[in-house]
Amino acid sequence: MMYYLYVERCGNTKQEPVKYWHYHEVFNTKFNLLFHQLRKDSCKQCDIYKAQTDSERDKVKASKVKSQHQLHLRKAEMVRLNMLSHKATGFTKPDSDAFNFDMQKVFSVPYTSANEAYYCQQLSLYNFGTH
Repeated sequence: MMYYLYVERCGNTKQEPVKYWHYHEVFNTKFNLLFHQLRKDSCKQCDIYKAQTDSERDKVKASKVKSQHQLHLRKAEMVRLNMLSHKATGFTKPDSDAFNFDMQKVFSVPYTSANEAYYCQQLSLYNFGTH
């Protein structure tokens, strides 16, 4: 939570932190920022499983979809744990390779600011970076 980071920083700089309600009020009124509960992202496959489970009336089929979803979640957790273990070792194993991919920007070609020409464009340039 940001407030606790603020309190920690105040402790490091030997300043007295303001109360939470004041911190909350300043962020909501002066900076136009809002506090809300974090939302959890879900993958496309999880969304499909949820839609199938919610719409399925047959309990046998619904339980089958739920078990497939649980298997999917266990596989994702195994990948996450594997990634964390590699991160902890610093990718120092000689037989390991690491790749970083980034979809940087989508450029419309040709570039134009004219309204009619903008919506008639059919060509896009995808700038995809690899390291």
